[in-house]
Amino acid sequence: MAPTHYTEQDRLNLEVQKLEAELSGLRRPALLRPTSWISIASATAAVVGIGLQYANSHREYARAELKLEAARIETGKLELAKARLEEAVAALREEHAALLASVASAERQVERARQQLARAQPALADQLAPYQASLRDQKARIEGLQPDRFRLLQPTAPIPRLEPRAP
Repeated sequence: MAPTHYTEQDRLNLEVQKLEAELSGLRRPALLRPTSWISIASATAAVVGIGLQYANSHREYARAELKLEAARIETGKLELAKARLEEAVAALREEHAALLASVASAERQVERARQQLARAQPALADQLAPYQASLRDQKARIEGLQPDRFRLLQPTAPIPRLEPRAP
C-alpha cells in the first residue's frame, strides 16, 4: 500500500471525528460500554471468590474445631488411662517389694534351718548309730532263722482227714 498524504484539514477532520466518537461513547450509560463490562466481571468474580473462600474457610474452621474437640476427648481418655496405669504400676511395685521382702525372709529361714541341720547332724548321727547297730543285729538274727522257717513250712507227715460225727 502506497503511503497516503493527508492534508492538515484532513487530519483535523479525522481528529474531530475521533473526539466525537469518544464523546458519543462517553454519553452512553456506563453499563453499555465494553470497558465497564470487564470491570464488572472482575468485581463479580472477586466477590464470588471472596464468598467461596469465606465459606471454605468457615467449613475448615468448623472441621478444625471438631478435630480439636475430638483430640481433647482423646487426651482426656488417655490421661485417665495413664492415671489408671500409674496406679496399677504403683500397686505392682508395692506387691513386688512385699514379695522381695517375703523371699528375703524365706531365704533367712532356709539359711537358719540349714545351720540348725548342720549343727544337729552330728548329734543325730550319734543317736542313730545304736539303732543302726540294733537293726543290723536283728537282720542277722532273721537271716539265721530263715532255714528254720523253710523247714517249718514243709509237712513232715500227712494231715489226717477229719470225718464228720454222726448224730
